[in-house]
Amino acid sequence: MVKEENEESFEVDFDELFSKLKKNKTLLIILGLVLIISLTAYVRTRDLPNLNGEFLLALDPHVFLRYARDIVEWGGVPLNDTMRYYPSGFDTSRELLMPSYATAAVYYFLNFFADVDIVNAAIIYPVIVTCIGMIFFFLFVRDIFGNTVAFSSSLLLAVVNGFLYRTSAGFTEKESVAVMFLFALIYFIIKALKNDDWHKKLFYSIPAGLCVIGSVLSWGGVNFTFIALGALFLVSIFLGISKRNDSIVFAVIVLSIISVTFLVGRYGNFVDIFKSYMFIYFPV
Repeated sequence: MVKEENEESFEVDFDELFSKLKKNKTLLIILGLVLIISLTAYVRTRDLPNLNGEFLLALDPHVFLRYARDIVEWGGVPLNDTMRYYPSGFDTSRELLMPSYATAAVYYFLNFFADVDIVNAAIIYPVIVTCIGMIFFFLFVRDIFGNTVAFSSSLLLAVVNGFLYRTSAGFTEKESVAVMFLFALIYFIIKALKNDDWHKKLFYSIPAGLCVIGSVLSWGGVNFTFIALGALFLVSIFLGISKRNDSIVFAVIVLSIISVTFLVGRYGNFVDIFKSYMFIYFPV
């Protein structure tokens, strides 16, 4: 008798539960994001037992691991890397060091909770930044196409083969952190363009500019993003879609691109940037 009463007390009315979830869209979105992030992390950590806390998945990740170790131990990367291009060495100001700094940041963050060495931080770093990037991917797709498309496209991106390998645990490379900045960049630009108030435009343009700097310091492939953004803004101007105060967004992005020349030697000096693919953005 007691057993039957207990069974009845644990009965769940799924129709009522789904009805409440439909009414509370915010909770539904949060649950969906948790599912997307969980799936993103799950599929990218299946190889962790094989890495054994000491192996990386390619050769280049070892370079970024070495630089990350220098950052943690010495506070920065040597200007001349004598372990590359022997005997003259390599000018590290021409390297994109964001993956190494991101790895160091992950190392410091994880050490708040447990004793983690720099190798394990380098192994798990791609998973963490990819999960953050997936949040921004979901948000910008949701702003454009709505919740249904955002959920389905995010779930697809989480498992698609071409994106999976280079963002998996142990692949300490440029793409994962670059994608995080690029997705965030697109999200903030969309928010800036959709707002008419110039205060809000400036509010969203500033993090967009920071994401421009972060992405440029992460990966050379961001040139394709600048080509797309330049085309987007030129078309919007020619079609009369662009508003006058959108110039705030354009100005912040252009200034961010210019500022990169003072942070890294890879793109040359101020004059050299006009020879780069990033220059295609300047006409707007």
